[in-house]
Amino acid sequence: MFKFIKNWCFFRRGGVKRYKNKKIKNIRNNKVFLISDNKATSITKNVNGLNIHFVDGENNIVTLKEPINFYNSNIIIHGNNNKIFIDGTIKKIQSLYVDCGQNLSNRILHIKKDLYTEGVEIYMYGNKSRMIIGEDCMFSNNIRIFTSDGHRIVNEITGETLNKNRKVYIGNHVWLGRNCTICKNVTISDNSIVGTGSIVTKKFYKPNIIIAGNPAKEIKSNINWESTADF
Repeated sequence: MFKFIKNWCFFRRGGVKRYKNKKIKNIRNNKVFLISDNKATSITKNVNGLNIHFVDGENNIVTLKEPINFYNSNIIIHGNNNKIFIDGTIKKIQSLYVDCGQNLSNRILHIKKDLYTEGVEIYMYGNKSRMIIGEDCMFSNNIRIFTSDGHRIVNEITGETLNKNRKVYIGNHVWLGRNCTICKNVTISDNSIVGTGSIVTKKFYKPNIIIAGNPAKEIKSNINWESTADF
């Protein structure tokens, strides 16, 4: 599941409203690439609807692939050697917020093509965190996705970290309802639906299911969904 395209040696970072076309703060060899017609061009200004801010660190890369359609979105990056890939979409990516905070390193986020969202917050905390969001996904508003618990829990005697960060994988054509929380170490397979207000805490390898609740569990199988109100 977590095989990333080797030719994509770029990382992406976003912003938006009130930051339209302002200069990207490029420090310490951090770069933003825009891919158009299979050609990658290094850019120094934010694209419409997306603000990219490298707070500190070096060798961070953000890659955006056209067509892109952002509105009121931001990407904030701390640390070193982090990579973000966002594939193209003609749909609306609204209020996307990606936080690679805590001065950590070697994180990878890949958002594949045709994501539609009304509001999602992605928190890539933890060294070497990994997250994939598949193609043709639809996320409602107030969605939160985490690769870690945010704070470290340790064994009092040995000092061992007990709550290590874990990968998150969201498959193709997944619909997340309003107010969902996706925790670390979660898999949601293709053509699935997550009900409004659900908290997902485990892996669901079975495709074409509805999961819901706190914690979320499978409530229906052998389903699929369409992004239309005509029914």
